[in-house]
Amino acid sequence: MDTNDFLKDSFFKNTKTKLQRCWSPEGSCSSKSIKAHSIQNSRVLDLLNANGQVIMPQEKVVNKGEIPLVGLAEIGRNEASTFTGLCQKHDKEIFSPIDDSEFDINNRQQLFLLAYRSIHKKFHSLSTMAKIVNKIYEDQVRVGRAFHEPKDPSSNWAMIQFIRAHGAYLYKGLYDEAYLKQQYDIVNHDKFSFRHKRPTTAVSSLYWLSISKPNSMQVPWIVLNVVPTKDETHVIFSYTVDDKDYVSSKIKDIFNSSNKRRLWLLSKEIISSSDNFVISPDFWNGLAKKKRDVIITYYRDTLMEENPFSGDIRDLSLFELSNKK
Repeated sequence: MDTNDFLKDSFFKNTKTKLQRCWSPEGSCSSKSIKAHSIQNSRVLDLLNANGQVIMPQEKVVNKGEIPLVGLAEIGRNEASTFTGLCQKHDKEIFSPIDDSEFDINNRQQLFLLAYRSIHKKFHSLSTMAKIVNKIYEDQVRVGRAFHEPKDPSSNWAMIQFIRAHGAYLYKGLYDEAYLKQQYDIVNHDKFSFRHKRPTTAVSSLYWLSISKPNSMQVPWIVLNVVPTKDETHVIFSYTVDDKDYVSSKIKDIFNSSNKRRLWLLSKEIISSSDNFVISPDFWNGLAKKKRDVIITYYRDTLMEENPFSGDIRDLSLFELSNKK
C-alpha cells in the first residue's frame, strides 16, 4: 500500500477507537461500561429535542476519504452527550440523587454530582483522544513520517494529548476522594438562573485555563453546567476552592454584566470552551444563516486555543431571555 494511503487509512481506522472502561471512584471496577448520558436524557434532552434529534458539535465527513469537518449538526437524542466511562451499577449508584430527584440549584450534593459527571465525561474524552493520537503517531513512525524524538511534531502532539488526559485524571482524583468522603464543600459554585422564552441550550463541560499555578504542575479547571427546565435555565460554574482566584477573574464579566449581555458572554464562553453542549433544533433552525455561520466559525476557530471574537457578540447568542419578570 502507498504510504499516503496507509496513513489516511490509519487516520480513519484509529479515529473510530472507543475506550470502554468503568472509571469508578474506587478505581477497581472491571464491569462492562455502558453508554451513559452526561446531559440528562429523560429531562433535559426531552425539553430540547425535536423529533428525537438535537444539535451538537460533531465531526462530519463531507467527501469520502477526506479529513472530517467539525461543525454543529443533528444527532439522535439517545446518542447525544454519551460516553462509555462508567458501568451501569456505578452510573446509577453515583448519580441517582440528580437523575431521580428534581434539580435543586441550592443542593450542594446535586451541584457536586453535576460537576462530577462533567469531569467523568471530559476525562473519558481526553483519554480516548490520547489513545487515538498515539496510535496514529505510531503508524507514522512505522513508515518513517515521524520519529521517537522529543522535537518531532507528531511526538509532541501525542505527548500534549497524554498530558491533558493525565491532568484530567488528577483533577478527577480530587473529586473521587471528595465523593467517597462526601466532602462536597471542596467545590465552589457560582450560579445564576434566568427565565427564558423557551429552553434552548444545555451544557456539561470541563475545561482548563491556560494559567500556570505556582508550585504546581496542574492548571486551574472550570466545570460549566447549563441546565434548562420548563420555565428557567440554571447556569453553574464549579471549581475547587483552591482555584477560586483564577476562576473568579475568568468569569467575573459574566456575573457583573446586565442580563442580556451576561447571556451573550455566557454563549461566547460555551462556544469557545466546550465540546459538550446541546442546542434545540427548533431554536437553531430559527436563527438567521449568518448567525449560525458565525457560531460554527467561532467554534472551529477556538478548537485548539482561545481566540478573541471580533464580531458582534449578539450573533453568538444561544439563549432567549423571557420578557416576563
